[in-house]
Amino acid sequence: MADDLQYLPIADAIKAGLKNVDKYFKKTSQLDIYFICPVLDPNYKLAYIEGQWDYGDVADGRARLEAMVSTCLCCFPALILFFL
Repeated sequence: MADDLQYLPIADAIKAGLKNVDKYFKKTSQLDIYFICPVLDPNYKLAYIEGQWDYGDVADGRARLEAMVSTCLCCFPALILFFL
């Protein structure tokens, strides 16, 4: 879009904005919650992520989810009812 002649007058602003979005996207993608929320959402579950993400990212997310669940179940055994 920034290379389109129509947007040439604001091309630098577009590029700076995209760089800023990329910066924050990378930060959020490193958070466990970025993977866990869609997996726990009944509208998406794991199928959505598997269809949209790279295999390595899915595997990493699953490992982080399993670690989080293990930690929570150790601290709060009553949560096992949530996962049944």
